[in-house]
Parts: sequence; C-alpha cells; structure tokens
Amino acid sequence: MPSHRQLTDEIAEAAALYAFGLLSESERSSIDRHLAEGCVICQSEITRCGGSLAVLAQETAASPPSSLRQKLLSSIERPDSQATTDAAVLLDTDGLTLLRTPRMEWMPGPSPGLWMKVLFEDSRNDMSTILLRMGAGSIYPPHRHKGVEEVYVLEGELQVEGMELAAGDFCLSQPESVHQSTCSKSGCLLLLKTSKHDEVLR
Repeated sequence: MPSHRQLTDEIAEAAALYAFGLLSESERSSIDRHLAEGCVICQSEITRCGGSLAVLAQETAASPPSSLRQKLLSSIERPDSQATTDAAVLLDTDGLTLLRTPRMEWMPGPSPGLWMKVLFEDSRNDMSTILLRMGAGSIYPPHRHKGVEEVYVLEGELQVEGMELAAGDFCLSQPESVHQSTCSKSGCLLLLKTSKHDEVLR
C-alpha cells in the first residue's frame, strides 16, 4: 500500500478509529502493515489522535457502524483520493466567496508535520488566511513577522514562547516581532492570518 501524499479528513477519521481501538483485528493489521511501510502522514495523525483518545476508548463499549468503518478504511487504500469530488467553492461572485473547507485538500506546510488549507489570498495587502494543522511533535520554524499575524486555536494545544494555548485562545503578533519557539506536543488546528513575506529564521 503506497504512502499518502496528503492528509484528508477521511484519513484523519480513520486514524481516530485506530487510536480509539474500535477496529477489528484484520482492519487494525491492515493499517499496521501500512504504517510499517513508512507512511509518515498516517503515523503522524495516529500519534496526534493517541494519548487521551486511547484512554477514552477503553472506557466506552460503543462501536461505529460497519458502513462507516468500511468507508474510512477504503480511504487508506486510495492514497490520492479526496474527501469528496464535490467542489469546495460554493460561491465566488460579486465580491462574495463561500467555501466548504472539509472538501479542500491538505497541502504540505513550511516544515514536516504541518499541513494547510489556504482559504484566502489578499494580494492587495500581501496577507493570507490559512487553516493550519500541526501534527504531534511538529515545530513551526522561527520567523520574523512582516505584518500583523493573528492565530486562533480551534482545537488541540499550541506552545508559543513557553506558554500553552488551548482551543479558544488567541495570539496576536505585531510587525517585526519574532516567534522563536512554536510547537505542538499533541497536535492542533489553527486559523491563521499572516503576511506572505514573513522571514524564516534559521
């Protein structure tokens, strides 16, 4: 089974079922073989879903419908499949854009373990609005802000300058400020508005 090129919502859900321990022995063995072949995307997502999910799974007897399990597992067999073939753009006319973001593909981010969906490119102000997913243990490289940066934590935890941000927390960075250390221990999903010209510091 080939390694995946990008994270999809279906793969994320399959990883959660794996972490919950809700798969049959044969289904779990199939994913184990896939992981042994070195799929970094699946391994990162399963790691992100681990920990508290695995503990919670031991406390519930609920099982997902077999039809749902089959749908999710089939996505593992199709590395190039999208969550759906329907268009993500619902409306784009007269200055109004409506997006259904679960239909958008995750694209590789600026460093390993980071995946993003670009929601809006503001060419006039050189700004981008992005959904950013950080896998467990991933690090956003140190960078200098060339414009105002706004970060809203949608889920998970984000470590910024030694402080832990949780879902609902917000981070504002002014132009020329520097983020030296940004990472996530267990993974997170962020809504990010940032300059296209931020300077990566090595």
